[in-house]
Amino acid sequence: MVKKFVVLGIAFLMLFSVVGLTACENEEENMKTVAFEIASKTTTYFEAGDREQLLTIVKSANELTQLLAEKQISILPIYEASFFETKTLVLYFFTSSMYNDLTLEINAENDVLTVLKKHDMPDGAAIEAERRWTFFIEIASDDLLGISKVEIKQ
Repeated sequence: MVKKFVVLGIAFLMLFSVVGLTACENEEENMKTVAFEIASKTTTYFEAGDREQLLTIVKSANELTQLLAEKQISILPIYEASFFETKTLVLYFFTSSMYNDLTLEINAENDVLTVLKKHDMPDGAAIEAERRWTFFIEIASDDLLGISKVEIKQ
């Protein structure tokens, strides 16, 4: 009797393992890595008082103009309308108490663009100091077809 329960228990574990692995494989198949460039621009975002994180997708010059007016900030040099003919801009500005170097990885799945932050932590140690991060992420518009949301993963 005990052997039957052990065999049934092992069978259930194997079944759930296979189902779990299949779900992970399907999730990874749907997710694609997106190529991007980080532009060298400046912004007055943090000069206008204490600011929270800004994370947004900008698909046109009109959207950018409205955002800059709404947030009362500037970007220099400014993006021209011709930029948006082939590219989309993701603005990601935030303050962190971790000063370590940071790299980004960008993935797309369904209608969501995910920005993954990876801090460089030599010897596992973080340098504690406030740092203001500004990322002007430029992505080919063709790579973002159907994308309507953006989120952060750490």
